[in-house]
Amino acid sequence: MLILFVSMALVLSPLISVLTKKQDIRNRKKYAKELFDAIKENDLQPNKSDIEISNFVADMLFKRQSNLWNRKTFIGKWCLGMIAPERSDHFVDVP
Repeated sequence: MLILFVSMALVLSPLISVLTKKQDIRNRKKYAKELFDAIKENDLQPNKSDIEISNFVADMLFKRQSNLWNRKTFIGKWCLGMIAPERSDHFVDVP
């Protein structure tokens, strides 16, 4: 059981993370878009333009992901495929 657990955590976990990276980025962008829409619809940032709100959402979510990433140990990062968060993963394209 121990060998199975170690092989799962150290081999399959990073492999799955690498293979699902594009889907994770799509999910992050979708979540950022939902936040952007909620801020716009509820007029929570009335003094900001759409691009400023988009940047605000991207920065907020990127900082959140970075904080989570920085608290992980090397093994935790390895299990996530050593894929660090990027700001562009959270950016909402506005017209």
